[in-house]
Amino acid sequence: MRRFSALLAVFSGLFLFANITVAAPGCPAQADLEYLGANPAEGFSEECRQLDSFTIRSGAGEINIEVYGFSRTTARKLEQTKQALTRAGAALADFAGYSSVPVKVYMSPRLHSGVSGPEGDDQGVTTLSLADASGGQDCVIALFRQANGPEYAQVVAHEFFHCVELTRFDNKMRSGPSAWWSESIAEWFAGYAYPGTGFSDGFVQEFDVKSIDTPLTGMTYPNIVFLWWLEQDQGADAIFALMEAMPDDRDESADEELQKNALEAFLGAGAFLRFTENYLDGNLVQTGGRPVPSTPRIEDIYNITEASEMTLAAPRFVPYRATLLFDCGEWDLRQTLRSGVYGAARDANGAWGQLPDTVSSDGSGQFEYLFAGGATAAEGLSLELKAGKDFCAPCATPDYSSGPEACLVGDWTLVSGGLGEVQSGLINNLEGAQNADIPDMQGHLVLNRDGTFTVGPSTRGHIETNNSSGTTSTDFVLRFTRSGTWSVNRNRLERCYDITGEGEIAYTTVSPSGERSRGRSDMLPRGLPEFTETKRYTCEGNRLEIEYMRVLFRKINMIYEK
Repeated sequence: MRRFSALLAVFSGLFLFANITVAAPGCPAQADLEYLGANPAEGFSEECRQLDSFTIRSGAGEINIEVYGFSRTTARKLEQTKQALTRAGAALADFAGYSSVPVKVYMSPRLHSGVSGPEGDDQGVTTLSLADASGGQDCVIALFRQANGPEYAQVVAHEFFHCVELTRFDNKMRSGPSAWWSESIAEWFAGYAYPGTGFSDGFVQEFDVKSIDTPLTGMTYPNIVFLWWLEQDQGADAIFALMEAMPDDRDESADEELQKNALEAFLGAGAFLRFTENYLDGNLVQTGGRPVPSTPRIEDIYNITEASEMTLAAPRFVPYRATLLFDCGEWDLRQTLRSGVYGAARDANGAWGQLPDTVSSDGSGQFEYLFAGGATAAEGLSLELKAGKDFCAPCATPDYSSGPEACLVGDWTLVSGGLGEVQSGLINNLEGAQNADIPDMQGHLVLNRDGTFTVGPSTRGHIETNNSSGTTSTDFVLRFTRSGTWSVNRNRLERCYDITGEGEIAYTTVSPSGERSRGRSDMLPRGLPEFTETKRYTCEGNRLEIEYMRVLFRKINMIYEK
């Protein structure tokens, strides 16, 4: 059957139906016409009569065609119908073994009885009669309110192919779920008989929208996009192989999951991914070479500006797509593919492949991946992604004159807290030690506007020890500075330390007898390696508090003032 949307109803009220029925002389049986909504008896005095008969070719001998109607049917319309069926038969001859039972074409003078609205309205509905048949059979096609639109011939070819489907695949088509392939393949065949017309473009637009979250088995006419790819990828014979692969049992054909299982056995996950990639690349062509005018719609857009987790998921046979936008910098990606297959291109013109373990953006803009994925197995597609940003690799020199970072810019001196204060307290609790004042390694902190920093001790140190000879006092100075880059991530101060050169300790010791000695010692003979540090902070005016660490269940904060 052929159903029109508002975009495709380019001519007034032409709709077609097909039905297998017992062959009989004269006009098609009234019961069949009533089933199709095409019964002319009520309020119509003229009797139906045969208007023409002829034969057409097929892939297995000739097919007898009989055309029925009324005196109002014009010779021009009869000739258009004959030409359309003859061309459809010639197209079918390309596929050996495929034919149809005799076809009766009924040229109805009315709209379909299911049409709402006044007589002459161009709206309508279509259906495919599924009445059982026995004995000799023929296929009835009813044309409603025939018109002179340019799509007429292609629509006739569409309905003719339903006769071919019913002849060979009657059991396969006895359910609603089979419409995903029976309707789309009839539409494909019409385009095969009349290539390059563009009359199916409206279904392409529908596919662009529906396929976001609807599997192939949940659509009908829009699946012509998939069939064009299948023809392009494997040849036109693959379309007929697809029909042959569908469930043949009437009960099984009514089960959508069994339809999906049959499609999985026919296609495979790799081929389905290839279809999705080709569709997103925009390189599909129709029969005859005309480009498919698709504009895939993408709703899942992940704007990755900070460490985040996401799951890319879709049911089986959904051509899933997404856009991953990475902010400038370097990112670490951890991937766990639970089910399905996928490919990701750098951009729409890039090569498809797996996502890398690291992504780098140089600051010229966001780094974009077009993601394609899918699954044919029942589990569907599921890819878990964890993106972590290397804050030590900024994409460009920052300017922290404004924003949340501006408060932190300045020259800070530790006034309370810190590890040195804790160490002093611990030493003073030792036997023989007193008046310990250990300088903090981060007592002096400078956070620059350009994202660089320096940090080092800000005060002299002092310690006294007692023994039987008396008190020994030591004053010392730590000379070293660490540097690196800093940034802010929400309420966290992130610092990346560069490799540090050697440092030293200069000390003066006074013995119990008053003897004074001085010395120096390498503090960091081999330097300190690069490392990163992330700490919670609060900043307000000239006060900065950093949560440094926890020692023995004690939280150590560092309070600075400018």
